[in-house]
Amino acid sequence: MVVPKGDFFPAHWLNESSFLTAVGIPVSVFRAGVAVIITIAVTDILNIFNWEAKNSLTTLHTALLKAIPDKILLLSPDLKIVWANPTAIESIGDRLSITDMTQQYCYQTFLERMSPCHNCHSLTCFATGKIQHSQKTDQHGKIWDMRAVPIKNQEGKTVNVLELSSDVTEKMTLQKNAITSRHLASLGEITAGIAHEINNPINSIINCAQLIADKTTGNVKIQEYSVGIMHEAERIANIVRSLLSFARENKSEKIVTGIYTPLNDTLSMAEAQMRKNGIALIVDMPDNLPNICANKQQLQQVFINIISNSRYALNEKYNGCHENKIFKITGEKLQTDRIPFLRLRFTDYGTGISPNILEKVKEPFFSTKPAGKGTGLGLSISHGIIADHNGKLYVESVEGHHTSITIELPVAT
Repeated sequence: MVVPKGDFFPAHWLNESSFLTAVGIPVSVFRAGVAVIITIAVTDILNIFNWEAKNSLTTLHTALLKAIPDKILLLSPDLKIVWANPTAIESIGDRLSITDMTQQYCYQTFLERMSPCHNCHSLTCFATGKIQHSQKTDQHGKIWDMRAVPIKNQEGKTVNVLELSSDVTEKMTLQKNAITSRHLASLGEITAGIAHEINNPINSIINCAQLIADKTTGNVKIQEYSVGIMHEAERIANIVRSLLSFARENKSEKIVTGIYTPLNDTLSMAEAQMRKNGIALIVDMPDNLPNICANKQQLQQVFINIISNSRYALNEKYNGCHENKIFKITGEKLQTDRIPFLRLRFTDYGTGISPNILEKVKEPFFSTKPAGKGTGLGLSISHGIIADHNGKLYVESVEGHHTSITIELPVAT
């Protein structure tokens, strides 16, 4: 401690005079130096704390940006990429690094276009200074929900746009699936109503034909006509019964049943159309196939979907009749891991499926047919139904030659 000159102090204390003599500098200078040193030290300590806080905040921000599943881009007014989050960078694969990506146009990097998109929401955001929202489908078929948010300076001018893109493909697929399911349910109700309306006059036709046959036993020609009428009317009645069975609402009920009833009911509805298309139907099924525990209507739906796809493939390959325009159904019993299964195989010798898309054919809304020719739901629904029956559905195909769909269902115990 240094005390003013003349103050009483113990022998080991210093006053201003003795400090100057001992140290060689005035006390005021010493105090100023100490103050500077303390200030510098405190500043350094605060800087260390600030650096640690900023570093911690930066680490947190980086972790948050990495965790966001959406693509985030910061764009300049000419749509060049100023900054991109990791998700956006990863979405283009190894084509560009973050350094290469910045200062490239967003439409070139992500959409492989040479000019901005029509009605670009980011350009609209720059022009209006308001948040813009749109949905776009990229070149890979993914659906993106996109928002453009203006970043303004102190004068209120939009200097950048933050573009956020969310992959909503699955969400949109589920929405379409739900809509289609409602349409199918409505179609089932309409089908049931029409079938009932057809059933009554058909029964009258059969009865009248039988009466004519009974009253004209001596007229062979009329007898033949009457029998022909009854035969064709019975065929219509069988189709109507199959439609009613298919439209009936008992989706969750599974009973022990043979495979023959749902398959034959389905074929009764499809045979006429197949004959009209010149398709030869071959059914090679033993008479002693074991029973399964199944929902008949759901199995009919599976069979109808498979037959419809095969009929389309055969008609695409062969215009009219051809000796190889064949649809074949086989059945057998087998053991898989000591568990008895019933195996059905449906084979058509139509266009086949390209190996590039074979893995996608069971995905919802994926279709090899042109727009308007199919929903892309048939095999997806069929796969779900068979899985619900604890079974398996396989698709095997050679492009240009054939397609086989195999169904394996556990035998009822």
